[in-house]
Amino acid sequence: MQHTKTIVKPGGIVVFAQTMEQKNSIMGFLARFTKPVLTFVLRIDFGKVTYESDFYDLLKVCLPNASFSLALLLVLPLRASVHSFPR
Repeated sequence: MQHTKTIVKPGGIVVFAQTMEQKNSIMGFLARFTKPVLTFVLRIDFGKVTYESDFYDLLKVCLPNASFSLALLLVLPLRASVHSFPR
């Protein structure tokens, strides 16, 4: 994020395309255990589970004094997602 701040023009937009889970959801719980197993079996690193609240907390820590507004523009839940119903 520090590097991004140096190259994005004022008023510029940074887009994150990320699969995120809710900490208290069944899918979040299952993903925490499933991803390492898939990595071992398939030899493809799917990374760690990203929780939505942790992601936003990280942005706030990385950019504490930044003059930006954090806007959630669009959330597209997966069809198979447990929380694909309206909140």
